[in-house]
Amino acid sequence: MEYLVISATSTNKPTAVVRELASLAHKHQCNIENSRLMIMGNEVAIMMMISGNWSTITKVEAGIPMLEKELNMVSQVKRTKLQPSALELIPYAVQIIGIEQLGIIYEISNFFNNLDVVILDLQNNTFSANLTSTRMFSLSMRIGVPPSLNIADFREHFAVLCDELNLDGLMEPRKILAFSRR
Repeated sequence: MEYLVISATSTNKPTAVVRELASLAHKHQCNIENSRLMIMGNEVAIMMMISGNWSTITKVEAGIPMLEKELNMVSQVKRTKLQPSALELIPYAVQIIGIEQLGIIYEISNFFNNLDVVILDLQNNTFSANLTSTRMFSLSMRIGVPPSLNIADFREHFAVLCDELNLDGLMEPRKILAFSRR
């Protein structure tokens, strides 16, 4: 099985972008394994991982330039392989909220990186608080914690990080890992 990751932005309608990329995959008998879409400013941003055999993936790759013209889309296309099994990782969900600060994602990602914790999924946004209009930051992540890490120490270090950065943070174990293996 071959895998292709498509990362694209477009000023077209989100449904048109999804429909056309899905149509291209379907036309060449490829499967959409995973995808994410979001609106960022005036742009639709999408990431999609497609699977198929060598021949069908090559046909999808060849069809992307035409979609770029049709959808006013800029894309990057890259062949990939599945990640090694993450079954040995302990899955956790992380929620963080606080006042918006410069460098906050760097500080949080640096903390996890230094402990060899794998970030499986990350979403963040900024918003104005309802009553005060204070600029706020929120972050949701799914992480994989190596079993060699002492969980009690890890949770304590996470709490200290949140205190130092004046953030409200919650970290809890999850039963289901962020991705599955076939």
